[in-house]
Amino acid sequence: MDKQQIVKMIGQWQKKADTAYTRYQETGTARYDRERRNAEDVADVMRLALNANDEHTQLISIRADLAQLAAAAEKAVHHHDIAEATQALNNLVSVATTYGVYGRRYG
Repeated sequence: MDKQQIVKMIGQWQKKADTAYTRYQETGTARYDRERRNAEDVADVMRLALNANDEHTQLISIRADLAQLAAAAEKAVHHHDIAEATQALNNLVSVATTYGVYGRRYG
């Protein structure tokens, strides 16, 4: 299930919850309140699925970046090249900063 489908389903379930809430307010019938709670629960689960989808996509990206950084570091170590090692370390800091897991401290 892709992101657009999840967003669409969230909207559908939230609309059902809103409709049930309106009916409950108009009639006071407990069945509508139960329908509202159930629909809101499903919408909340869909929101969790959407969040998990976004996190999964980010983790795939992190893994790919980590593999590239490891390859560059291994190459620098194998060649005993300080310039390559420095570049690999700078790339590591850049990637960590991009993902928001590290804040640059030096220029």
